[in-house]
Amino acid sequence: MTSDELRDFNSALEKIKVVGERYPEELEKRTDYRNKHSYENTRTSKHHFPGGEKGPTKYFTGTAWVNILVPQDETGSYAVGNVVFETGCRNNWHTHPAGQILLVTDGKAIITNEGSQQVLTRGDVVVIPSHVEHWHGAAADSCLTHIVITNNTREGAVLWLAPVTDEEYHSVQPTSSKPGNVHLTDTAISNHEELFPIILQHCNKQTRS
Repeated sequence: MTSDELRDFNSALEKIKVVGERYPEELEKRTDYRNKHSYENTRTSKHHFPGGEKGPTKYFTGTAWVNILVPQDETGSYAVGNVVFETGCRNNWHTHPAGQILLVTDGKAIITNEGSQQVLTRGDVVVIPSHVEHWHGAAADSCLTHIVITNNTREGAVLWLAPVTDEEYHSVQPTSSKPGNVHLTDTAISNHEELFPIILQHCNKQTRS
């Protein structure tokens, strides 16, 4: 690098520093925009929807991306969203005044209430009853994407509770990397048979052996 090139380089660095000092909120805004759209560009080719906005830390432990697809239908009855959990991420304990439906579209999900837990994969459907305390998130070795259909009420759609501790989270991790026995609803089994017949046949063959 010549002396002129070095001088130009140092001058450019100084300008960046001045912009950052004088307009920190603008620099932060541009950085957030770049990070968000960089994430969305890498996700769009793999997932059905863009990543959306980063989930608030007061409701999520780890990194999640929330894209509200339908804020409210014309009857005001429900909302639809797509949520991407990065590996190890989970949301807080919470309840829904009028229930919720989860459609797992990618990765491995853990959903836990006070009495049981399930490990779910692509194609599984979960119907969460009203007022049941629960949490859900990605497994420690997998990301997770699911669609949520949440009913709206005068009480709101969700009541957020305490964060899930590391101890609570790790206590429900699968003990093996091999697929475990999952209790699926009839609807989830039907989805598997229709959408993934080859995978289902392979799994059944492994189970019988």
